[in-house]
Amino acid sequence: MPTREQLIDRARSARAAGRHAEAAAAWRDAIDLCPDEAVLYHNWAAALGDLRRHAEAAAALEAGFTKGLNAYQSYLVLARAKAGLLRHEEATRAYRRYLDSAPADVTAQIEHAQLLWMQTADAGHALETLDAAIRRLPAPVDLVIARCRLVGEMGDRDAAYAGLRAAMARYGPTAEALGAASAAALACGNAAAAVDHAVQLVAIHPSDAAALVAHAMALIAVGSYASAQETIDRLRTVNPLNQYHVALQGDLWRLTGSERQRDLYDYDRLIFRAPLEAPPGWPSAEAYVDDLVEALQTRHEYQAEPFFQSVRHGSQISSLASFDDPALQGFSAAVTPGARRFAEHLSSMSGPAGARSSGKANLVGAWSVQLPAGGFHADHIHPEGWISSACHLLCSNPGEGERSGWLKFGQSALPTSPQLTAEYFVEPSPGVVVFFPSYFWHGTVPTNGGSRLTVAADFVPT
Repeated sequence: MPTREQLIDRARSARAAGRHAEAAAAWRDAIDLCPDEAVLYHNWAAALGDLRRHAEAAAALEAGFTKGLNAYQSYLVLARAKAGLLRHEEATRAYRRYLDSAPADVTAQIEHAQLLWMQTADAGHALETLDAAIRRLPAPVDLVIARCRLVGEMGDRDAAYAGLRAAMARYGPTAEALGAASAAALACGNAAAAVDHAVQLVAIHPSDAAALVAHAMALIAVGSYASAQETIDRLRTVNPLNQYHVALQGDLWRLTGSERQRDLYDYDRLIFRAPLEAPPGWPSAEAYVDDLVEALQTRHEYQAEPFFQSVRHGSQISSLASFDDPALQGFSAAVTPGARRFAEHLSSMSGPAGARSSGKANLVGAWSVQLPAGGFHADHIHPEGWISSACHLLCSNPGEGERSGWLKFGQSALPTSPQLTAEYFVEPSPGVVVFFPSYFWHGTVPTNGGSRLTVAADFVPT
């Protein structure tokens, strides 16, 4: 049996390498050796949280508290676990207890504000704790920048950009502020200002991928195509298959009329449809879809969308794997066969999607979105995926000649001139999954009635 010290070293090394299951197992073994060492329960819970095993993480912390655990950091782990379980009041209390001791933690402040915003759609309420921290701290520049970004996410883009300009005038043009200002300027349609901010950002971090992406986006928006191509070449030399880099290259090829964009966006060959299959325990796919809809609808209780996501005027459940519900746990078995057939199809193709294909696909995340009338997805890509998908469960009923709730592909999120509009549409069909490369710009036509319920998922090569 390894010693306590060996198990701790194993757990820390595994977590640093992203092997979260191995880390959780090592912390569990350490607890078996030293059951009264309270801090081990904190570390075990954090590893379980990395796996989105929120109920187990919360239970681990409760066990730790009985052993005398009282570190303020444990309340952040607890808050995330409770939020993942949709226990909103408990999550809010834990966030506030943590933030009382760590008011400058930008990530936690954003998470807490988002939880309040999704529950209430009340911007003032969502920002109360963040605003109190800004008043309390002597140099709250990072929190001020975060607040501006959240104001933009809650709908006031002009105020967000004005706030960022004021923050830079007061605190100086930090890299964080310049990146946020470039994005905010683009959102306000001020591409020239976005370029200015991005140029300053690249001067600070000349090799940083995020800075170069901001620069490329602004250059494309302002029409400086030759300079944008130079920046994209730098990005793709280092990481040619990065989904965001590919998407920006595609935008540039479309704007300059390059024939190369035809293979990149061969929609007929690169969009694949497959029905959900019945997971073990269900007599048919139809019966499974009925149970999946019921399981999701009982959990879609938020009043507003999360920050920094594509949902507009709807709600999102961030991870199906977080819930100990048979229908939600069964989604992987239901969707993966179709993804693997698409992966096999991609393995015979050239281009960024085919270049990554091993012929197999591994599910890395699945989440659900519910859109009421007027709700939609803004155009976006999935930078962490390779294959992305949208499984339609409930679909709105469009009028004749309308495309209410349809998927649309090809409309760039960048404010280009001319605007790159949608090139391909897919009509939703209940129980059918639409698979596509993660670099595809995609969004939805706003719903004009009823409710649109989906599960989105990302896959990477096995």
